[in-house]
Amino acid sequence: MGFNTARKILDVFRLINKERASVASQVFEYTYEIDNAVDGELDVEESKILLLEERIEIQKAKTQLSKHPFLNNISKVNPQTSELIYTGLDRMIDAFKCDVQIRESKTPLSEKQLRERNYLMNGTPFHLAYEFIHDEPFKEPAQLPELIYYWTIYDALKDLEEDIQNKIYLLPKEKMEAYRVEKENIRTYDKLKQDLKLESSRKMYKLAPIFKDSNMNRVEELILRSYFISRSLKAKHI
Repeated sequence: MGFNTARKILDVFRLINKERASVASQVFEYTYEIDNAVDGELDVEESKILLLEERIEIQKAKTQLSKHPFLNNISKVNPQTSELIYTGLDRMIDAFKCDVQIRESKTPLSEKQLRERNYLMNGTPFHLAYEFIHDEPFKEPAQLPELIYYWTIYDALKDLEEDIQNKIYLLPKEKMEAYRVEKENIRTYDKLKQDLKLESSRKMYKLAPIFKDSNMNRVEELILRSYFISRSLKAKHI
């Protein structure tokens, strides 16, 4: 997930600003815990309540009133980008809401909807990590949404059985219908899984160099390029 990739970047730069990296790590752990909760630990109604409560906490943090001290500290350690970071966290709540809606409707999203959901879920952490590290806005490469889409498909294939058990369908509705997948029967996914695995691994490999077109420095660019190339090469193990 985007959380784990962001953590890798933050670990590299922990020595540059320990205080900022510490707050960032707590924030990513916070979003990770919310993600796990709404992906199956809580039922749908409990998930809705949690997301509403945490959206309020994010808003309260802007005036140092959140019950989470690390959220209050964002404006202290990142004075230039705190508003961007709070907006990014709000976007993460929107992403989690998408998953709750999938669970509630028990219906997969269209490719267009899934692209939007995937970008919110796994594109936002790139902005958050960069803004925490550099305290300046992230200028994303134009093809980042495309990379994010296929990367998230790749991850969805790895977690397919668990997600189906939790009534979370993270493959495009059009593909599932074209392959005549029975959404709760894992055995009917085999051909779709095989084809999407090949497609997503090729796309990740092709798009891995795109970070040279962002405002990331050379080290960050190489970390991410290597990461996505390695993920594409590991696709055979899905």
